[in-house]
Amino acid sequence: MTTSNIIFTLIGTLVTSYIQLIASRRLSNNKIKKLPLSKLSIVFISGLIITYNIFTNQGIFRATTSFFILLIAYLFVYEEPFINSFAYLLISYAFSTLFEILYSIILLSTNIVSIETFDSSNILKLLFSLSTIFTTFLVCKNKKLKSFANTLVNKINKRKEVSYILISSLLLFLLIDYKFISNINPTTYIINIILISIVILLIFVALLNAIKLGIESERNEHLLNHLTKYEKMVDKDRANRHEQLNNLLVLKNIEDKNSKEYNDFLEELIQNHTSESKTYKNVHKLPTGLKGMIYDKLFDLDPKLKINIHISNKTKINLDKKHKKEFIFLCKLVGIVLDNAIEASSKSKDKIINFDINGNNNKTYIIVDNSFKKKVNLKRLNQKNFSTNGKGRGLGLFLANKLLKDSEYIEMKQEINDKLFTTTITIKN
Repeated sequence: MTTSNIIFTLIGTLVTSYIQLIASRRLSNNKIKKLPLSKLSIVFISGLIITYNIFTNQGIFRATTSFFILLIAYLFVYEEPFINSFAYLLISYAFSTLFEILYSIILLSTNIVSIETFDSSNILKLLFSLSTIFTTFLVCKNKKLKSFANTLVNKINKRKEVSYILISSLLLFLLIDYKFISNINPTTYIINIILISIVILLIFVALLNAIKLGIESERNEHLLNHLTKYEKMVDKDRANRHEQLNNLLVLKNIEDKNSKEYNDFLEELIQNHTSESKTYKNVHKLPTGLKGMIYDKLFDLDPKLKINIHISNKTKINLDKKHKKEFIFLCKLVGIVLDNAIEASSKSKDKIINFDINGNNNKTYIIVDNSFKKKVNLKRLNQKNFSTNGKGRGLGLFLANKLLKDSEYIEMKQEINDKLFTTTITIKN
């Protein structure tokens, strides 16, 4: 072990570690920001530890140790949840391992350089490491891979079996990595590339099936919830009609229609009907999905909530006919806003929710006002995991604002007006 060997290895490790972290971060939906000096020092320290691990640890766990050193660095640098960090880093690490094998096969099969020459040249080793990590960096910029990574992270947070598959895949990747490092010959490389391809394919198929099952399960659960609510509405309607019939029979049997008894009973019926009934005027003008969302969120709430609904008879929303994806996002966005409004108003003193839809031929406005208990920090409101309702919340608006940036027809503004929190969703018709 020469001094030059140590220096070149250290330089290569520092550069590849830094790029590996950035490549992993590119898979996340969060923006990449310039790292402050304190965070760069973490990358430097992790590079030193990995370099020490390379020279002192020749066992099967060398690659595993390096991976977890990088994982700890990622957690400190980007401050993401553990499972998110683990998934993003594993995907980028798997690709760097794959490219290392591919480039090794190319070098050996084409006889560009012999193994002896490669092992004795620090510059060649450095160039080789840089080429594999830069290729990984470019691949991690792919939008489809990024979408898959984030879908995977969402499913991991919901389904434990997906995380087990992910951990198993890590062990397989590191085992293959150790195997081809220990046995440097073309035949072993070819066998390893076939093995790793099969592993990737099996993991991919297993994850797709897990994700599809999860989506189907969520759909069925959502449908069952809607059916349950619909059955409650039907049962309530039958009970109301039965009660109304009994009340009419009581009125019919009172002989003196001008008596105090008749008038008092009639006044009581009017008051009960006025306080209990909720009519959503002009809601039939809305597209089916949005109409269902409003009924789903605002029907059968706590009677203490003061809900005021106004839908203009000039309302026109045409997204469901021409732009299905935008319309689906609109329905989800309205659902998120109403969920937040219901939760915030239920904890407040006034317990007010105002829901208004109006507009013209060019634009439609969906305005939701709600009372609130805690003062809202508008600057932090759309940040990931920020919520006034406790830990583990705040993802809804964060994800909604991510999608709003790509939306062509939908905009949203949030502000505080006269002790009410106001959300205005603007739809370009």
